[in-house]
Amino acid sequence: MRIFKSKPLFLCVLFLLVAVPALSEIAIETAVRYGNWSFKNSRTETDTDIDKINIEELTLLLTFPFIKGTHLISGYRYSYLWESQTFLHLLYSKNNLSIESGFSLGFQNDLPVHLVPGAYGKIDIVLKKHVVLSAYGHTSFFLNPLVSLTSHDYKFDQNLFGLSNSFIIKEAWLTFSYRNENIVINTSPGVSKKNIKKTYEISISTDLKDFWINSRTALGGEITDFEIGSTKHRLAGIYIEETVTFTVKRFDISTGVKATISHTLLKDISSVSPPTTPSFGLYAKIKWKK
Repeated sequence: MRIFKSKPLFLCVLFLLVAVPALSEIAIETAVRYGNWSFKNSRTETDTDIDKINIEELTLLLTFPFIKGTHLISGYRYSYLWESQTFLHLLYSKNNLSIESGFSLGFQNDLPVHLVPGAYGKIDIVLKKHVVLSAYGHTSFFLNPLVSLTSHDYKFDQNLFGLSNSFIIKEAWLTFSYRNENIVINTSPGVSKKNIKKTYEISISTDLKDFWINSRTALGGEITDFEIGSTKHRLAGIYIEETVTFTVKRFDISTGVKATISHTLLKDISSVSPPTTPSFGLYAKIKWKK
């Protein structure tokens, strides 16, 4: 893993170099989450500690118009759980309906690189201008045992499923959401490990069109599970997150703090001391739009 730590930075630079020639027509967004407690994919059956996560997630997005009512979205995502992924999506919006779909190429954060394709889909529906329903999901095309696109010594799935329900109250959004993302890695014939993160959240955010600052406050719970063979590790946490977004001309600049106020250890690591609370993570995002 050490020889590959610079890979996320390298891909970020490459992504930006490709994007520069089209700056007059696109929107560029980059975001990073730093700091959390969870389980790394390099974990083994004998590990009993809780892993400190530095860069939890890093994303780069490039959006540009395609044909009437549609946009193309391309990007790169680095995640401690999902590893790495590049993707290309098509977004179609009309009236109260928005549909996004596309494909991806996933790979782990070490050498050599083995690409596994996947598919993504999302739908947003606005009901009576006050309720927004969303559902989205992703799966890799390695669907064991139906399809095998990689050699038997290297197989993994990047999976995602999410639901959200938002209520628009004047210039504020009240949102209830659920998100499940996981990776399944075959370590040897007949042996696999699974790393799962489930997030349950309620949030309220402002949407002031004619003001230069907006905010988002969230209360949520995260449950992370690591399974290998008969060994199961689980860590549950409750968090509060506050994010503020500043609009400066063509830029939206967001900064936030996530405070985990409770950690509970379950399953086979219940005898180990949980991480000290409160623990803090940081969030930052910059979006440029024409």
